[in-house]
Amino acid sequence: GLSYINDGKFDEAINLYNLHTSNNTPYDEDIKWYLALAHLRKGEIQTSKLLFENIALDSKNYYAHTADEIVNKLSKLK
Repeated sequence: GLSYINDGKFDEAINLYNLHTSNNTPYDEDIKWYLALAHLRKGEIQTSKLLFENIALDSKNYYAHTADEIVNKLSKLK
């Protein structure tokens, strides 16, 4: 998925991450993070903001603090 994002193939990355979002794996945090990032890079601001908000709400999530910062920055865009 990350390779797709780096290559600008955001739809492919999103499809791949969506296939694995609810598999209860040790990689769930990473999958949710990169899914949100793929939507952001694709320009889908509202979708990415919602995904980052969900990440930020989980204080145990490794990406929670960074997701919260991104949500704050995205909120200032509008």
